[in-house]
Amino acid sequence: MISIRKNFFYNTAYHLLTLLAPLITTPYLSRVLSASGIGTYSYAFTITSYFTIFILLGLENYGSREIAGHNHNKDELSHTFCGIYYMQLILGIIITCVYIGYCFLFADDKIFSLVFTINILTSILDINWFLSGTESFSSVAIRNIVAKTVMTALIFIFVKGPDDVLIYCLIMLSSNLFSVLIMWPKVFRSIHICRVSFKDIFKHLKPNLYLFMSVVSVLLLKTIDKFMLGIMDPSKVQLGYYELSERIISIPNILVTSLGAVMLSRVSNLISVGDKEYRNSIINTMIFSMLVVSSMSFGIMGVTEEFIPLFYGVGYDECVKLYLTMLPCSLFMSFANVIRMNYMLPNKMDNYVVISGIVALIVNVAANALLIPKFYAWGAAIGTLIAEIVDCVMQCIFTRKYLPLTVYLKYAAIMICIGGAMFAVLYFCNFGAIISSTVAILFIKIAVGMLIFISLTCLYFFIAYRFGDENIIRFVSLIFKNKNRKAQFDAVESEATEEISDAQDGMDSKSADQSE
Repeated sequence: MISIRKNFFYNTAYHLLTLLAPLITTPYLSRVLSASGIGTYSYAFTITSYFTIFILLGLENYGSREIAGHNHNKDELSHTFCGIYYMQLILGIIITCVYIGYCFLFADDKIFSLVFTINILTSILDINWFLSGTESFSSVAIRNIVAKTVMTALIFIFVKGPDDVLIYCLIMLSSNLFSVLIMWPKVFRSIHICRVSFKDIFKHLKPNLYLFMSVVSVLLLKTIDKFMLGIMDPSKVQLGYYELSERIISIPNILVTSLGAVMLSRVSNLISVGDKEYRNSIINTMIFSMLVVSSMSFGIMGVTEEFIPLFYGVGYDECVKLYLTMLPCSLFMSFANVIRMNYMLPNKMDNYVVISGIVALIVNVAANALLIPKFYAWGAAIGTLIAEIVDCVMQCIFTRKYLPLTVYLKYAAIMICIGGAMFAVLYFCNFGAIISSTVAILFIKIAVGMLIFISLTCLYFFIAYRFGDENIIRFVSLIFKNKNRKAQFDAVESEATEEISDAQDGMDSKSADQSE
């Protein structure tokens, strides 16, 4: 079985490549296309995402989980893949017809909207759920290097002014399509195409619809702000500020999202063979996730005033308060993601995931309706922060009987305090009093921030290690592969497993009843 470290590395590389290419081009595009041009692309992409969601339903999690559960037999794997993908294909054909109808009947710019049909086709061919379920993260990462490199080069070559928005859209959409197409050879080597009955196809529809509600709520949480901003701001300038800010604040979530996808596949696989080893990994994942997100979120927040004018150019001061409002979202998203991907979804607590997502969505829409008309992009950012807090709290409520949440909260609070201390020094200390160059201030702040966070983290780990904190010792031993030291705590780990075993078994039976 491929190691979690390797899967995590490759999946992180894939997500970073997906994000890195736009980040490389953002300083150029913010000056060439302006906020209005980027906002126009963002609005059109948001509209098509409302159609593509009906093609993929909840496959990102459901498909990965099902494939992981049948990954031990090629015939079963092939049958499962064909059943799920044929359902995706049928839905894709229907949604494509509906979207083309929308383009001709309702779209303001029919040609521009028809170009985004490429995004619909990309969703029909998207089989990331299969690659995730078979833990083929290396194939995805390596092949996407080619796609994203070509995309970046084409943007610099062909996008030269505000009138090239359509060219920019074609390049972005074609790149996404190519990224999906180059993954199919791996599928054909892993399975054989087989015939399945309509019953075997549509049996995947009902469980997918449960997760679909969760996916809808997550998508709307990410896009409803843009949709409402696009309606209330015809110039799309505020939407452009929001889109540009969101690209940067997504960075802290990349590592957490990558680890979550890896752990979902691994835990689902372990559950399918009756292995309860996964119960011991949640605390390690939580410590790592909060450590990474706290360092990156508070670090970016601390350098916003220097970073934004250097990165975007003149006229993007509005993004400063967007950064300071939206980056804390990553802390709550990270905490909730660990619980959802490491425990709720592998144990098929799909209904609870759906409920928490819907409640957060309702809160987000209500907050947007109140705040966007007055504060525009900043109001949307505040609404997103409130919604993420609600989503995190709801998932904690649903799992409070099965997980030691107070332990998780303790480590999360410590990491947040360390990150907060770093932010306070970077943001409130007047570096400009002794240094005049903005570039120099930025790099000095980055160096000082890294020194503060690493020093405080090492100090905390040292103290916790010396005082015998089993979780920290296990985490440090895992990170540095200290097998001898880790072996000393195998007994402790076994006792911890037994303590939650009864509660877990009760939850398993309860989840089984609910799924039936």
